[in-house]
Amino acid sequence: MKAQPVAPPARQTLPYQSFPRPGSAVIDINSDGVEIRIGYYHDRPWGLVIGFGLVALAGTAKIVYDAIVHGRPSSAGIIAGAMLFALLALAAAVRGSTPPLHLIANTRGLRMRGGVLNETLEWRRDEILAVAAEDLAIPHTNNPRMSIVVELRNDEYVTFPVATREEQAAVVQAMQGALKLTPGTKE
Repeated sequence: MKAQPVAPPARQTLPYQSFPRPGSAVIDINSDGVEIRIGYYHDRPWGLVIGFGLVALAGTAKIVYDAIVHGRPSSAGIIAGAMLFALLALAAAVRGSTPPLHLIANTRGLRMRGGVLNETLEWRRDEILAVAAEDLAIPHTNNPRMSIVVELRNDEYVTFPVATREEQAAVVQAMQGALKLTPGTKE
């Protein structure tokens, strides 16, 4: 009786499928490499928005009251204060609209654009030593944050947070595959 030929193992797909929602990653694998979009979620500081808005509203009410009842304009300080607090309320409301981090990794290198700093950075493949999953402490707190760490030559590192452990593992696997890095080793 002849032994059955063993079929080569099928290429495993990533076990993590994400959905485009705030704080998550979307991983697109194509013939040229991988594209990863990581969204950031920030709680809007509603206390600041409401507080600054109320102070701006009170200043505006004082300006209108002086103009209607007394027939004279308010002092420049009240007008400037109302405008300042209105701008602060607007700034607090806009916080949290961080553009997603867009990563493009392939055998030629890694390109990052967007994110918290909203900048574009690019590295050649020979500058990248490793991609790893780490739990990094957030500055000024002791809370660990699930992160991806890209180690570069000359002791440089690039880090960015992800939302879940599954996402962390899937992003590391996708980037290591696209950059042709072996897991757990440095070149």
